[in-house]
Amino acid sequence: MNRMKYLCLMALSAILFSACSSNDDDDNNPVNPVNPGTIVNGVMKDIALSGIVKDTDGNPVAGVTVSTGESVATTNSAGLFSFSKVDVVSNRSVVRFTKLGYFDVVRSVKSEAEDTWDVVICKKGNGDFSSTATYTSSSAKTLKAAEMKIALMQDGYVTDATGKAFSGQVNAEMVYLDPNNENFADMMPGGDLAAVRTGGSKAQLVSYGMTAVNLTDNDGNKLQLKDGTPATLTFPIPEGMTENLPASIPLWSFNEVTGLWEEEGEAVLQGDVYVGQVKHFSWVNLDYPEEQATVEGYVKNDQGQPVPAGTIINVGQVTTRTKANGYYKQEVVAKQDFEISVKSKNYGNYRNVYSRPVKALEPGETKRVDITLPTLYHVSGRIVNNGGGANIASIYIGYGNKKTTSVVSNTDGVFSLYAPEGYSGTATLFVTTMDGDVVTKEITLGGGNVNVGDVVISSATGSGGQMGVRLSDGTTATLNIQNPADNGQEGGVLIMDDRLMVFSEDASETNYFGLQIEGYDASKNTFENASVGVRDGSQQLYSEGNASVTVGKKSGKYIFGISGTGYYYNSTGKYDENAMFSANDVTIDLYMMMKSYRNVNPKDIGAPSFTPVLSSKAPLVNVVSESKEGTGVIIYYNGTTSDFQTLKLQADKSGIKKVDEDEDDGYIEIMYYSKNKLIMLEYDSEGKIVNDDFDAFDDDDPQIYVAAMENVPSSALYSSRTRSTLSRQVKAAKMKMIRH
Repeated sequence: MNRMKYLCLMALSAILFSACSSNDDDDNNPVNPVNPGTIVNGVMKDIALSGIVKDTDGNPVAGVTVSTGESVATTNSAGLFSFSKVDVVSNRSVVRFTKLGYFDVVRSVKSEAEDTWDVVICKKGNGDFSSTATYTSSSAKTLKAAEMKIALMQDGYVTDATGKAFSGQVNAEMVYLDPNNENFADMMPGGDLAAVRTGGSKAQLVSYGMTAVNLTDNDGNKLQLKDGTPATLTFPIPEGMTENLPASIPLWSFNEVTGLWEEEGEAVLQGDVYVGQVKHFSWVNLDYPEEQATVEGYVKNDQGQPVPAGTIINVGQVTTRTKANGYYKQEVVAKQDFEISVKSKNYGNYRNVYSRPVKALEPGETKRVDITLPTLYHVSGRIVNNGGGANIASIYIGYGNKKTTSVVSNTDGVFSLYAPEGYSGTATLFVTTMDGDVVTKEITLGGGNVNVGDVVISSATGSGGQMGVRLSDGTTATLNIQNPADNGQEGGVLIMDDRLMVFSEDASETNYFGLQIEGYDASKNTFENASVGVRDGSQQLYSEGNASVTVGKKSGKYIFGISGTGYYYNSTGKYDENAMFSANDVTIDLYMMMKSYRNVNPKDIGAPSFTPVLSSKAPLVNVVSESKEGTGVIIYYNGTTSDFQTLKLQADKSGIKKVDEDEDDGYIEIMYYSKNKLIMLEYDSEGKIVNDDFDAFDDDDPQIYVAAMENVPSSALYSSRTRSTLSRQVKAAKMKMIRH
């Protein structure tokens, strides 16, 4: 059981000194910031937000960094992400999606307690609606993507970070979104075309096209337009929007803080194009503003039954989802005709599902439009995670050589998706967990609705997890966290009285995770001022007392939500003392839970009957109530070799077999084990006196140490790791603490 002491000491070392450089020069060590920065633009609120990120071909995109305030996640192999806390600005959830090789996009819609998003990100490069170019800053340049053109002036650039004039090679990446693009609603920044006019009034937009340009130098530094050298934008008029064209249309830039479009200039109709200028680059939108109106109603099938919750409805240029009773509601542009439709991909690949034109509404008007769809069977069920993690997964049906669109289960694991129209026969339900594992289930379609019942998964989001980090410069990183129980390593959650600690480290010592909560109370689930340390290969994160932690328990595992500010650095020299970090559903097995008693007779507080004891009261006893390696007591005595021999004599007569003995210069260790019972005795002539201030976590070894445990599996034996070996490891850990 002295492994517990070793793990505790190592955990303290990992937590408090995980960010220490291997260089012993104190000048190279981080200094705790007095006022750490923040990137929360609004308020972090308890919102269950999940979704899937796809590319323009409909394929899931893994490795997308998804960040919202203090919360950061990374999409898995199914493109799936999930949050329990979201940054809310003026009642709008604001989330950023970033991946190398793709255009960044920030999505924002009105907040709901539980919501699901479909997000499409556009790959950089030369394609149907994106392009790249490399040229010298001393030359004028016209960029083109699809029919969109952007003219840039010569010598018209500054380095964004410094504002200084730039001269050299310019690398440009451009994308153009045509409102007729099938993925327009899921690709656009924002998501609902909500806007703010120059005077501050709200508006709803009708988009005539959007564009974004990224400009960098050869070192990747961001460039912007120099004062006095604006870019000229030439927008094509989208197909189907050529009638009754206004003489000018406002230009809008997207505010990534508020998640709203803001008015900024205008474009003038010149023949069959609109031409305008911008002084800086972000996402730029050519939109005609109007006041808002509202359309709402119920969606049912032709048998009168409400469609399943989450059915996607296209309303004008945006989308909305039905609620549990088939109800939908969406703000629309007033004074403008629009169309309500349901696309085939969102309704079991049914062709020509539904399309209905709606006449223009007056500002502030609410119009009810009920929708009746062809009856389509659906497949439903519930995801049950026995791995201790979230019940969230992505689900789709594979049939023949085709598949349906993926859906995401809700926080209770409930899901429903449409069966493919016109198909009868065997199909496969594919369930992808948050950690990327795939569970399949054979089903038969064609005879009505199918309820598959519980689909059991064992998600390792639930087993370990990931720590997302956002640095002050906007870049992001992800650190993996391991659950020691998954890889045969020692460690896990250790709870003693009002202290909770977590320690996990792999055999190579390249991945570790440490967490410490002072003032832990099992009746509470939120704790402030916690400390955390994470290492994943060459990158490390460290925070002393600046972490907020939520603690839950499921299936014998502890589930942590962690967020805060701290230090981040890696071997490339990247360093940030105000990095924001967060992790959701980090699940770690319990290693040991115990409670302390002072100045007691161990037999009076439930020590096993075979426990060796002295006649005097023990200064300190830890009662182990729960552990993977048994239950029992750990006793700390003050005493002499004569007292130790008294304990040894009792152990010799206990009927438990002696399996190991070691003696070295004033130190004695003896281990007994048989029939799943264990006794360990240790004597240290130089041990520390145990008094009322003695701390089993922090202080040196006592003079006499006794462990008596029941229900100990043989796998828990560690006779090869003698007390002298452990002593050296503990001392090494303490030396590390002292050195740094």
